[in-house]
Amino acid sequence: LDHIVRSTWELRVAELLNRESVDYEYEGITIEYTDEKDKIRRYTPDFVTDEYIIEVKGIYVKEDRVDKKAKAGMRKSEKEYVVIGTKIPCDIHIPWNENANIVQLF
Repeated sequence: LDHIVRSTWELRVAELLNRESVDYEYEGITIEYTDEKDKIRRYTPDFVTDEYIIEVKGIYVKEDRVDKKAKAGMRKSEKEYVVIGTKIPCDIHIPWNENANIVQLF
């Protein structure tokens, strides 16, 4: 890869996208959302393509914060919000054991 990733799961997704020659930006956008204390927060999804925002979610998920980020990702973009791994609010969910199915989106 010509960029770093933060987990082996993200590495797997990057490799799948590269193998299919899908153009993407790693952490290419920042989305603002408001937390439970009305403080503005920023969230950087893992991958951005022409059509999708792709978030890779591991097993441990802190529900409230993660749900707010996911909902902001769905609201603040015209792109479909795809989650690979643990299910959180999204337009398209791909369980981790089916991660290779990401290529069917392209």
